[in-house]
Amino acid sequence: MDKQQTEQLKKSLLQEKAALEAQLSQIAKKNPAVKGDWTSVPQDISDPADSLDEKAQTVTNLEERRAIEQNLELRLKEIDETLEKLDKGSYGICSNCNLPIDKKRLIAKPAVKFCIVCATKTTLA
Repeated sequence: MDKQQTEQLKKSLLQEKAALEAQLSQIAKKNPAVKGDWTSVPQDISDPADSLDEKAQTVTNLEERRAIEQNLELRLKEIDETLEKLDKGSYGICSNCNLPIDKKRLIAKPAVKFCIVCATKTTLA
């Protein structure tokens, strides 16, 4: 990857990171004790007078927000790791075999950690 492509990728990743953090801030708050961790915030506070159905719906809503939060957190972590690799100059190197990852693969999935050979081996194991 040349310098212009790297800068464009970095810009794109930073924009996606900002969007993810905005989405997360709507359903969760940052955990000050753990870097990169977010905690779901219940939006529907259960009233003691609520019926069992209403209480169940409140729990269901919280679990849905937790699932969304976890997916957003995982993507945010991938982006942070990719940005770190870009800064260190180790971007595009397979985390397993240390060989270069094919450029087409990097274009298709910029946060990929493994070359196609290693990725195939890990999915079969």
